[in-house]
Amino acid sequence: MTKANRWAWIISLVVVTGASLVLTFLLSITTNNRSFYEQHYEWLFWLNIVVAVLLVLVIGIAAVRMWLRVQRGKFGGRLLLKLAAIFALVGVLPGVLPALDALARAGLPLAVATSSARRGSTFGPKTGTKAALLARFAAVVCVDDDAMAGRPGKPAPDIFLVAAEALGVAGGAAACVVFEDSIAGVTAGVAAGAVVVAVPDARNREAAWAAGAHYVLRSLEDFTLDMIGLEEVEEESVVA
Repeated sequence: MTKANRWAWIISLVVVTGASLVLTFLLSITTNNRSFYEQHYEWLFWLNIVVAVLLVLVIGIAAVRMWLRVQRGKFGGRLLLKLAAIFALVGVLPGVLPALDALARAGLPLAVATSSARRGSTFGPKTGTKAALLARFAAVVCVDDDAMAGRPGKPAPDIFLVAAEALGVAGGAAACVVFEDSIAGVTAGVAAGAVVVAVPDARNREAAWAAGAHYVLRSLEDFTLDMIGLEEVEEESVVA
């Protein structure tokens, strides 16, 4: 039995025991079985106290262990495999590929600026089966990259400033277009001086406008190059 399974059994046992004892207390009171309640009150009371303390200790130890793993960037191989399997089933959202194609035909360099950590986090599982998609981008900046050392992530604009520098954009982030699905990302893009196209969850559309997004789209299917002052380039006119 692995450590994880042992902890799961211990927590389950404590929870079930505690719940059973609490239920016994409630049943003895609600059914007016005062004889049982009075005869065994003392040991039931102290047993409940012990179970409660043990439960708090087990949960506390588990929480501390998880916190230490997060700090060290160690999440366990099984979790990473599960995440990889989940992300492998996640498809590309509608409109993403046509938008990338249109931007590429317009000659615009592309970068990813993500709050995911490259080391010891979920960036690997997220992108493991999306290598072809990631290859479309000339630069990928993660929040824990050396270029971001000592700099805050979103909603601060730093990650977009670093991404613009990585692309070699002469005008910096102010000459870029930021596509974002999060309010923190919208705030960061606006602070960086970029044109921000937000594609948030439907519940966050008003918040995206309030954060300063220049466009708030239902889907990237609604994106057109004229939104950023460019004309569409027909695929046939592109020379390979």
